Amino acid sequence: MKIVFFTAGGPLGLRSVEQLAVDNEILAVVRPERGNSFLRKVIDVRRRGSADLVSKWARDNRVASLRARSAVDIRLVERIKTLRPDVLCVVGFPWLLSADLFSIPDCGTVNLHPSVLPRHRGPNPFFWTYYRNDAEAGLTAHIVDEGADTGPIISQENFPLERGRPVEDLYLDVAQRSGKLLAQAILLMGSDYLPVEQDSKVATLAPRVAAAGAMVNFEDWDVERVWHFLAGMYPRFRETLRNAVGEPVDYKGVMGFERGSVGGPLGAVEATSGGQKIWCRDGCVHVV
Repeated sequence: MKIVFFTAGGPLGLRSVEQLAVDNEILAVVRPERGNSFLRKVIDVRRRGSADLVSKWARDNRVASLRARSAVDIRLVERIKTLRPDVLCVVGFPWLLSADLFSIPDCGTVNLHPSVLPRHRGPNPFFWTYYRNDAEAGLTAHIVDEGADTGPIISQENFPLERGRPVEDLYLDVAQRSGKLLAQAILLMGSDYLPVEQDSKVATLAPRVAAAGAMVNFEDWDVERVWHFLAGMYPRFRETLRNAVGEPVDYKGVMGFERGSVGGPLGAVEATSGGQKIWCRDGCVHVV
């Protein structure tokens, strides 16, 4: 297959394009234009250096590097038409492709989404996988249509999510799995395989959230669930915490939890000799 590959970069994009290049021809790599204010909000600052790994791969393999100026870039549409790709592949790109773009290739456009669709459609599936207390994580290759992660599923993989597993570790795990799943999807797209329509009745959404805020439901969540969410999402997301008198409290790490009687208002932080504890409905979570 002749492929044009869309990505914002990072290990997820790099592992995918590396695997695809084994048995396919990568015609070009498309990255968002640097300096775009919207893009700066989407891409994690701590991964900006790794975004250039895909550009370096393109240079090393003499693959054309193209820039997308916006979600609707007429110049880019015309350029890709001249390349005549069989497939467009999208992995971690910050914008939905316009119909002018995703309808160019004869075999279609495929997106790799890091969740088990139709669960967690949208730009922030990792956060919502933890927030919704999912027992499994996964990734899905699906046909791109005009919706956000709504197209028919080509291939999918799910696996258990260990409690309290750091989200950065989960991201790298998904990145390692991404290339193989996407390569499988490309093979199926070149056959008479019929993708499976998603069941929108069971779909959940994964909108963006701020890097800090009040998200934990201390009234309903048990202590283990609070610990799993806080430990898993730290440091990419930090819950807004306060002590018993309403003063803000910061934390720099999540240690563990213990079940027991409650010694303070739910969600309140109490200082201890070894750090701090957050009171939950059936115990406390230890943070430092």
